[in-house]
Amino acid sequence: MLVNYKQLFKEKEFIDAVRTKKICLFLGSGVGFNIGMPDWLGLAKEIVKFCLDNSIISRSEKLNLLSMNKPLKIISICIQKIELKGKQNEFNDLLKIIFYEKPKSAYKKSKVYNCLSKLYKEKAVLILQTNYDVMLEKYQTKTQGANRNFYIPYMDMEPISKNKQIDSIIYLHGRYSGDENEVLKSSYKDLVLSKYNYNRVYTLENTDEFKRQRDFINNLLKEFYVIFLGYSLSDEEIIHIIANKPETEDFKQISVIVDNCASKSLENEFNQDYLNIASNEKIKTFIYDTEKTGIEKGFEIMMEDLCNTIFEQAENMPYMINYINPEDVDFGEN
Repeated sequence: MLVNYKQLFKEKEFIDAVRTKKICLFLGSGVGFNIGMPDWLGLAKEIVKFCLDNSIISRSEKLNLLSMNKPLKIISICIQKIELKGKQNEFNDLLKIIFYEKPKSAYKKSKVYNCLSKLYKEKAVLILQTNYDVMLEKYQTKTQGANRNFYIPYMDMEPISKNKQIDSIIYLHGRYSGDENEVLKSSYKDLVLSKYNYNRVYTLENTDEFKRQRDFINNLLKEFYVIFLGYSLSDEEIIHIIANKPETEDFKQISVIVDNCASKSLENEFNQDYLNIASNEKIKTFIYDTEKTGIEKGFEIMMEDLCNTIFEQAENMPYMINYINPEDVDFGEN
């Protein structure tokens, strides 16, 4: 049975994780929708259109690509053709618009990102995303500074320290910044955007990228209570974590909060049953209402409730009592 997300807030494991700052919010494309970011299929369609407009593919090739309905494969084929035509710079310009300029214009008006910014600013949670945008990292208040820490597990040689981790944005698939002031310019080649990079990071066990990503995910699951936001239960990232980490007794807890509109309810129940079996009950599913509010508004309400609950539980954290050996106490006696 699918349970309302407010039941999550009553669970002891969730409350304990909030108070010890061991909550990880794992953000997917459903979060990025709030600032104009496309999902995987939407991104594939935009790249196909770019290829057609720049005479990289023909109209018949466009129809053939879109009929595949497999975004990673579509994007990979397009990138190969873009490179053959020498259009890499133009392609990077397109990604700058998609991942930087459009999100930047919508960021400050988003209630969802407002909640995430507060949590990040107060270092209340660890924020991890498979989106490529840098909005949370770069657009804080002036007192916080414009450019804070970020961490890309498959690219960084050394594991991030525990003290630094909660203060960073984790980019699981890489980051893309259109900021001209950055020393290291963003490139599509650094992103998990093609089948080639996907294989190096998730499939080929003999690569350094695979080992770093695997070790990071394993440590994350051991240390943090993970909450997936902006995903459906059929998304590959969730399945992938289970596949890469069969020793589920090492998990803390994974919760997935999804919308349960009428068209998704049967699929949600089916996928929930599968995830429960695959994870030995370590993955729990919670839902938010969309029939009365609509998907976008329902997601905003859920995010505001989650944000407020995290801050409330943090404020209610009991004081730590230090017990002192009576023999060590000086009572001022001669």
